[in-house]
Amino acid sequence: MQVKFTTAQPMDFTNVQYVIMFNTSTSGGMPYANGYQTNFANYWFAIVVGGNGVLSTVQVVQYVRNTGVGGGQVASPQVIPYTPQQLQFNLNSNGQNTQFTVTFDRRLFNGIVPTPSPVPGANAHIWYANWFTTNGSGQPIDAPGIGGPQDQTFTFPTSGLPGFDISTSFDQQFNANAGWPQVTPRSAQIAAGEVINSP
Repeated sequence: MQVKFTTAQPMDFTNVQYVIMFNTSTSGGMPYANGYQTNFANYWFAIVVGGNGVLSTVQVVQYVRNTGVGGGQVASPQVIPYTPQQLQFNLNSNGQNTQFTVTFDRRLFNGIVPTPSPVPGANAHIWYANWFTTNGSGQPIDAPGIGGPQDQTFTFPTSGLPGFDISTSFDQQFNANAGWPQVTPRSAQIAAGEVINSP
């Protein structure tokens, strides 16, 4: 699978983290940027790109669910190690420093902790994805949709039903719409995103 992240201005890997969040559970639902407020609802795996001013790095993260104090589920992020054969990162895939591409083996999303079994009637091949930017503390700066980092209306793909079938070949993309909020810094302003799949 290949994912692309495009911003309005050249990316700033020192002050901004670029996140592509996936819901690979069979419960469905879009993962939105306000995860801190929702106990990371619909967060299962993420590709996070950031840096320190010298290097840019990619992390693959699994949101592991455990029983919390007093019951309920608590999600905690756990970094998944990977090899160069499992993930390739192109820092400047459009030659303008406004886009990166990550190509990865979907089996990375088997996780370090097994994901739950599919619920009856669910399609284990339907995944959901969303793009957002955060500051170094993980606070959202931008996300697709009219509500920006607090948006809960954006769906991907942008036409048809949300979610995409990973058992099929596809190239799905979105571009920012007029009227979506403008954010500062512009290096955090999301311009487009894309998922390309070959089963």
